[in-house]
Amino acid sequence: NYYPKGECNVFCDETSRYTCNKEGGKVCKTDYYPENECSAYCSPVEGNYTCNQVTGHKICAEMRTGEECDECVEHHFGETCFNFCKGNEDYICSEIGEIVCNDESATPENNCKKNNILIIAGISAGVVVLLAVIILGLCKCYKKSGNKNDVTDEEDNIY
Repeated sequence: NYYPKGECNVFCDETSRYTCNKEGGKVCKTDYYPENECSAYCSPVEGNYTCNQVTGHKICAEMRTGEECDECVEHHFGETCFNFCKGNEDYICSEIGEIVCNDESATPENNCKKNNILIIAGISAGVVVLLAVIILGLCKCYKKSGNKNDVTDEEDNIY
């Protein structure tokens, strides 16, 4: 296994990683790098990583990390690692990145915040009822007096 033929001054013994060219140089087989050395194996895994064509180092896909690029980067979940979820005081994240509210009465649609519209509506309804009671009381006083201009005498009698 000396090359080139006739000169036989370069030794090259074919292996599972490379073959030898006519001059005795190493020719890497598929997925072995770097050129002429063939010491690093890297076979791309779709969705996880590609391989640097010079060094053979793995290049993790977007949102991937780990030695085999099979883990999601922090706060990313799911098969493709594109589900973003960063828990806070209102919610935690499930193993697949779904929002799970700490308060069962809140919903993920509003990031687990209580529905303030309902609270405001409840306060508003209370104010309306209070105003209605006051207005009805004034109307009764006005009817009792019989004098359209003399409401103040009866207003003093409201308890």
